[in-house]
Amino acid sequence: MLLISANFLKSNFIVDVEIPLLLKQKKEEGMIMFPIIVKPCVWKRVEWLKSMQIWNNGKPIEKSHKKLDEIFAEIVEEISKILEK
Repeated sequence: MLLISANFLKSNFIVDVEIPLLLKQKKEEGMIMFPIIVKPCVWKRVEWLKSMQIWNNGKPIEKSHKKLDEIFAEIVEEISKILEK
């Protein structure tokens, strides 16, 4: 699960160290990446991210009219379905 925000995208450590490792694991080992947009940001301009399926069509959690408990329950349900496959 990747919780995407502007701070996430501008972190040198995340961008230069963690993301290359995660993308390698995804490619070589089939690791599942589950990006969630937490706050509005320019994720569509990020090459490795724009080609992925983003939870809730990229709508930020912060902008949702739902309660956080509902949102988290939906996320857990979706992840559970992915893991059952």
